[in-house]
Amino acid sequence: MTTSRWHYAKELAEQLRINGVPEPQVRDIVAQVEGHAAATGEDLVDAFGQPVDYAAQWRSLSPRRWIGQVLLGGVPALGVASGVKAMFAGGEWSSAVALDRSDLTGFLVMFAVVGLVPWTVGLTESRRRAAALGSTAVPSVWPYRVAVPVVFGIVVALVTWALGGSASTLLVEVPRWVLAVVGVVGISSVVFLGPAPNSAGQLPDRPWAPPHSWRTRVRRAFINR
Repeated sequence: MTTSRWHYAKELAEQLRINGVPEPQVRDIVAQVEGHAAATGEDLVDAFGQPVDYAAQWRSLSPRRWIGQVLLGGVPALGVASGVKAMFAGGEWSSAVALDRSDLTGFLVMFAVVGLVPWTVGLTESRRRAAALGSTAVPSVWPYRVAVPVVFGIVVALVTWALGGSASTLLVEVPRWVLAVVGVVGISSVVFLGPAPNSAGQLPDRPWAPPHSWRTRVRRAFINR
């Protein structure tokens, strides 16, 4: 089965980004692969191997990067939770806002959405897809669809068990303006996060393409994470 050049380039670009390869180098690698295919007509899987394996030859996904991306997912999660709390708290900006156990639960759920799920379940599904190009046995998406609610259920169960007691138990009081600042900074930090597995899989620009404006980088960060 002949591998689509477009699909190979898309999967390769995604795997390189996940592994932490800088975007300029991603452009060069994908351009080299496409150039080889155009010049020789050789099937890309036969020439370079599966995208997940070829990407690992340039840089593998280190445990440090994986853990870092999961933990960094907590920063925008904290930003969203803080921003929502500040928005609906009411009162003066200098007034104190009470944070209880239900707020902590909300933060942990957001952390699972932004950090834990994409870099566990999503990563596994992305790797499986990028290791089966050209195969007639297409990896099923059902394990991913089933695993997501399972992970959520485990997170919620662990949070409920860990907190115990009443959800309204006061933990701390914080000025409303502090929550607003944390919200803005936390949500803005999404531009520094690596692309999540199973993202849009956007192809890189050509090596000679001009640098993107900050507006484009922010837009892509929110679309592709």
